[in-house]
Amino acid sequence: MKQVLIIGNGFDIAHGLPTSFKDFSKYLLENILIPDLRQFVLETGKSEYYTDGIRDIHNQHLFPVGYNTNYSLDGILLNLSKEGFIESLLDNKMIFLEYLKNNFLSKLYREEDEFWFDVESTYFDLLKIIPNTYDRSSHKMQILRLNEELKQIKTLLQEYLVTLNVNYQSPVSNFIEELFQNFKNEEKVNDIVVIDFNYTKTIRSFNITGYEHYPIHGTLESDIIFGWGNDKDEDYIEIKDLKNDNFLTNFKTHHYLKNNYYQLIHHSLIRIKEKFNIHILGHSLGLTDKSLLKEIFESDNCERIYLYLRSDQYNSEPLVSKQIGVENEYTKLTMAISRIIDDQMARIKVVNMQYSNYFPKNPN
Repeated sequence: MKQVLIIGNGFDIAHGLPTSFKDFSKYLLENILIPDLRQFVLETGKSEYYTDGIRDIHNQHLFPVGYNTNYSLDGILLNLSKEGFIESLLDNKMIFLEYLKNNFLSKLYREEDEFWFDVESTYFDLLKIIPNTYDRSSHKMQILRLNEELKQIKTLLQEYLVTLNVNYQSPVSNFIEELFQNFKNEEKVNDIVVIDFNYTKTIRSFNITGYEHYPIHGTLESDIIFGWGNDKDEDYIEIKDLKNDNFLTNFKTHHYLKNNYYQLIHHSLIRIKEKFNIHILGHSLGLTDKSLLKEIFESDNCERIYLYLRSDQYNSEPLVSKQIGVENEYTKLTMAISRIIDDQMARIKVVNMQYSNYFPKNPN
């Protein structure tokens, strides 16, 4: 029987990598957007990321920074240390972020608590609104702009992830190596397959051999796949009927055909009549990857689905709170699965919480 590991962003986060969109948004502010604003005011008078509207703040010499009086933007930049300047702008970020040229990025910041956790879903939400707007003549312009804005965010994300380094000596790394060894020690296990939804090379960097690795969304050394992955959504079907290819630019189903990973996964897990178990580590099972996950989970070859829970997230909490946290995490994952496959199938295939596994270790 094959053992299939599905790993997502939580896998990287468990290794100490700041790969959440919250981390990315903080990086953008501190390393891209604020330095660009500083350059605009003190050096060139030009900005790559802001519209000319930012000049209104500058020309009016008003820029509140949490003090009792107002200070000129020049004064803040000239008199504060770099750290103090960044801190001041972070405290008042919406004063200047509303002037971003990238409207999509500005929306993510303006409604940060609601949107930053899932950029891809937010993109689809904005995309499906466009066909219903009154001015049909502007549809093409709107979709082209949204696609360009997502492309810029994708490029910035890829540049950010390249800067990160994995802690290969973490408890999670040790756990993964032991997990692979346990699979290999089982007499009935003849293949190990890793379906990697991350862009990073975390698992590829371990001292592990003898498994198939499919980075389905690409790697940082290539053009990564970033967009929406639920081609069963009714809105997606309506969008296809518009016969405007610009609406389909960022749907994963089309990008999967740019490499052979999808075909290899389909051949290995579905076409070949061999049973397999699934082990989910750090994947939220969101709708943005529904199409591929649905095919795998619903395959007659799929026997059991194991949900690995991040027990280490609750180590600082009392035992009762820790148990509640783990239970809530398990329930959240089962709810996510119910949006991918039929509830009855989920009840049959998903291993119940009593027999679920933890990484990097049991919370007790």
